[in-house]
Amino acid sequence: MKTTAQEEIPDCSTELHLPWLNTGMLLRMITPHINRVFGTRQWSAFSMSNGYVYVQPSLMWDAIKAMAKSVGEPSPFAIGKKHDQMAKRLMIFFALQMIQADYPDAVAKDWIQDGYYAAFFTVSYDDRHRSLGCYLIPFNVSAFNVLIEDLERRKPSVLRAVKKVEHDPHWKDWEN
Repeated sequence: MKTTAQEEIPDCSTELHLPWLNTGMLLRMITPHINRVFGTRQWSAFSMSNGYVYVQPSLMWDAIKAMAKSVGEPSPFAIGKKHDQMAKRLMIFFALQMIQADYPDAVAKDWIQDGYYAAFFTVSYDDRHRSLGCYLIPFNVSAFNVLIEDLERRKPSVLRAVKKVEHDPHWKDWEN
């Protein structure tokens, strides 16, 4: 296990076997959520005109769970809260490894440290005083088989207000 000030992160040196996970379908399940807002201002994935799509790990997890359910895979995550979090992180990590194996340019992996599945970013809005720090999974838009122009065109005003996304490679504290 790797340990941070906040919590343990699963050791990803072992393989997780997910024969039921279809990486193309997983990416297609995420695509409709890009640049969509639920509630008043909440989003789970958004694009930027520079060709990147940023996905919250919770959306990736929801897509993995939905896929598991659709193929009748029993949920392995009913064993206690701490273990649930570790199993969830491990499954997201290996799902991304599988995506990278099938689609080598899909994940913007230069931003993600070895052994992790997301990176810390600061999302800045047009109001210079407003920003949000969060863990996101960065993808190249090509992973979703859609043009960046089409994604940008469907952006609601809440997401049009995002002006800059900056990676913070020195962030060490893990939250999810």
